[in-house]
Amino acid sequence: MDEPQIQINEADLFRVRHVPSADGGRPKTWLPPTGNRKARLMLILSHPNFNDLENHRILSGEYLKEVQDACTAGGIDVGELYVTTMVKYGIGKKPKPSAEQIAECAPYLEYEINMVKPDLIMSMGAEVFKWLMKSNIKQSDYLGEIIDSPHGKLLPNYSPGMILTQDPKKRPQFQDAFVLAGRFLRDDLTYQEFTWEIVTDPERNIQIMVDYMNRGLWTIGYDAEWSPGKMSNGEEVMTTFQYSCEPHHAIILDISPDGITENRELLNTMRLMLENPKADRVGWNVRADDKRLVQRGIKPLEETLGFDGMKAVAFFDSRYPKGLETGIKKYTKYAPYYMPLTKALREHKLQMRDLVKLKQLAPDVYWRYCAGDAVSHRTACVNMRNFMRSHVSKPIQDFYFETYLPLSNYFLDLEMHGIPIDTEVLADLTDKFTGKYQELKARLLELVAPMMPEFNPASSPDKKALLYEHLKLNPAYYTKAGKSPKPRAWYVKQKKEVQEQYQPSTNNKSLATLKFELMQYLEAHKGISDEEKKDLEQKLLIVSTLLSLNRVGVFANKFLDRRGTEYQPMEVEVVSTEATAVAVDGSVVTSTMTAVVPEMPEEDEEDEPLKQSYWGALCDDKRIHADFFECLNNFRSSSKPNVQNPASKVLSHIPDIFVPGYASLSKADRKKYDHLIPRNIRHIFYPGNPDFYWAEVDVAGADLAIAAFLSKDPDYIQDILRGGFHLTKAREYFKDPTIGKDDYSKYVSAKAITFRVAYTSELLAAALPIQSEIFAESGILVNMGDIEYALSTWHRYERYMQYREACKAQVQRGYIENARGIKYYFDQSDRFGIVAGWQNESLAYPIASELALFLWDVSVSMKKHLTKEGLWMKYIIPVNSVHDASYWIVHKDLMKDNYFPELAKFYFTEKCRIATGDRLGMEMVVSDRWKGKEVVFGRETKWDFEKGVWLWKD
Repeated sequence: MDEPQIQINEADLFRVRHVPSADGGRPKTWLPPTGNRKARLMLILSHPNFNDLENHRILSGEYLKEVQDACTAGGIDVGELYVTTMVKYGIGKKPKPSAEQIAECAPYLEYEINMVKPDLIMSMGAEVFKWLMKSNIKQSDYLGEIIDSPHGKLLPNYSPGMILTQDPKKRPQFQDAFVLAGRFLRDDLTYQEFTWEIVTDPERNIQIMVDYMNRGLWTIGYDAEWSPGKMSNGEEVMTTFQYSCEPHHAIILDISPDGITENRELLNTMRLMLENPKADRVGWNVRADDKRLVQRGIKPLEETLGFDGMKAVAFFDSRYPKGLETGIKKYTKYAPYYMPLTKALREHKLQMRDLVKLKQLAPDVYWRYCAGDAVSHRTACVNMRNFMRSHVSKPIQDFYFETYLPLSNYFLDLEMHGIPIDTEVLADLTDKFTGKYQELKARLLELVAPMMPEFNPASSPDKKALLYEHLKLNPAYYTKAGKSPKPRAWYVKQKKEVQEQYQPSTNNKSLATLKFELMQYLEAHKGISDEEKKDLEQKLLIVSTLLSLNRVGVFANKFLDRRGTEYQPMEVEVVSTEATAVAVDGSVVTSTMTAVVPEMPEEDEEDEPLKQSYWGALCDDKRIHADFFECLNNFRSSSKPNVQNPASKVLSHIPDIFVPGYASLSKADRKKYDHLIPRNIRHIFYPGNPDFYWAEVDVAGADLAIAAFLSKDPDYIQDILRGGFHLTKAREYFKDPTIGKDDYSKYVSAKAITFRVAYTSELLAAALPIQSEIFAESGILVNMGDIEYALSTWHRYERYMQYREACKAQVQRGYIENARGIKYYFDQSDRFGIVAGWQNESLAYPIASELALFLWDVSVSMKKHLTKEGLWMKYIIPVNSVHDASYWIVHKDLMKDNYFPELAKFYFTEKCRIATGDRLGMEMVVSDRWKGKEVVFGRETKWDFEKGVWLWKD
């Protein structure tokens, strides 16, 4: 929108004004800027907040205190600031100003910038940043860096509101921006320069490396750039490989001058250093580069991996991002050499994954970026390692260097081999889910046509309009960008300015809760009129159908989506099958399964394969080579695509969606329908070789067992060691000693309650959300009184309850330590919602991190043993890892005399122990595939109280 040309009255600009609203509504209160009109630093916020309007002053109260503290950290006199807003008045409930509001106030802001002529502008929030840059670009790419803008030097930062009301953990980065601003204003931004040499001749690189080795310069930081594509298919082209063996100087190997062919002779010269046992290899996420080297025949020696900065950040301060920028800012004196690259990408309309194209389009920028990465990898890692050795406790250092760092080599093996995929099972699942999705979609569109003829079930605004405008339902959850949904009970307790930042949610949890509430109301109000009953039943039908569509869509449109892949079908095929059975209650159940395979789109309609699609990730070797990320704040791992827990919370609902009433059928009648119900999606993961089995080892009790041992509660520990903990709790919760695992609803409900106890700070207050979540996940409605009683039973574990309170109390000091002494930082806040979330985290972190660190110890220890035996990657190969289990494919010969089961039992239950010195039990299944039915070994351990060891259960 064009900005209006108006005459600015300076007197009006610097006073509070009440301006009539264009739509005839309440007058808008315009607030003036504040501060020094000759200031060198100008702060621009988005708009006055609720407190500002109350106080008739921008940046007031706690928001002012936040900025004052940041100024103190940066050595900046608050009196030397000029503070203003982009929009001069409040914007009501909207989360951000509209384009019209920004345009209306833009002339005033332009006038202020020209009047003050600041040396530096600090934008506080994404919308301000976009306006100043005159471009709709992501602020996150520029946060905390001084860049050029149409208005002069600009330093993007978070808004004070982000720190106070959303994520106080970002406070260190918020204050770092003021430190940088202070240095800029004091002309104290002195940076270390670096140099580089571009090498194309193999002989020249050999000469360089021989010189380094002769001089004893064995510490090498390295990085590579490559074109996008599937690495395992050989689609990537390594364009450059850059390394640094001396301070502030980089060598850049131009591996592919044309971007098509690689000079392998030049790359192979790196063997001199990378395959030398004297090498000290350091870098940032070294595994990403090592995979490319291994694929090209270069095999860096595992024992020479000396440091990985990305893997170390959480050992220093969990609040900081894991990217290389953290290493550069904190542990080098290099200028942000990557900012010109970001600018060049924007100018050429390229994504970060396409940065190698700048080699031709902006070569000077590209070469400087490559050199900067090389010297930064070396310098940042060397300085971080030195800092760790002088400031981090010896036990934590030992764990990092002896377990956590070698774990990267374990994952390299796992990622390089990949997970074999049974494509026949994958295709069958795809057809079934796609057909059911089309069937449900058609049914839903027919139901909502009278209200919304153009309804799009994939559109969030459409779903909000349907649920909350047409059906007039009360939102069960509220959400905002980047945050997990908050329940209604939380939302109603928030201040108005917080509520204004959230919108009604339409996710599955919200839909399941709405369905639950409608069913509950119908059950409790049987005397309502027929008309009201019909209306409620129609609403229930629409919500239920939409929920089923979403659940099926998780598979059809995500994990099993073929769009944009070579596996996309070429024509439409429709297959219908019908089956009938008699339910236990005597009712007749009929199900129709329609498999619809979509047409191949026109060439210009082809979509990029979805990031989580298994078809999109499938490589030529019929495997998925997922990337694992084990450097999360709680030290667990995630994977891309998600091969760890694909839609685990949705799977239990699938049978009843495909065959309504399936849960009420007898076992005999269920068999008539089994061919209509998709297999467990985990069945696609299998050994891929008839000589191998799929092996899974789960940590018995996992989080619950670790919570018991960390709390040192004798009764809790005894219950864990006796085994059958979930059954014990089910019988206790429902006051019924006869409950067994076949009592599905009570057993499943008990497990759900128990799992939530470990990570919920206020037990009784959690009863209502637990009731809703159990229904959302399993369709079981548990009486509220039963849940409240179940939660109260945990008070008999007195030591455990004291442990919980001790964990929650640590929030007040701004961090919590796990049993190994590794800190997880919260920062400070007086917001009830934020502190409550941190208290939940204070319970979760010690347990979750200990489970992960234990599993990593097992992984590294088993690999070390099996490597010595000559079995690793030959007879046993890692293929997956989740937070409480490890997966391998194992040669059938290793099952002779129970060799592998006994080996796994030794490491899981004896050799490797948690931080308290306690041992955990395990469950092991060896079969034809993940969750396969052809089980060749399936046993769990039990604790022998007399001998004090874990033995196989009879």
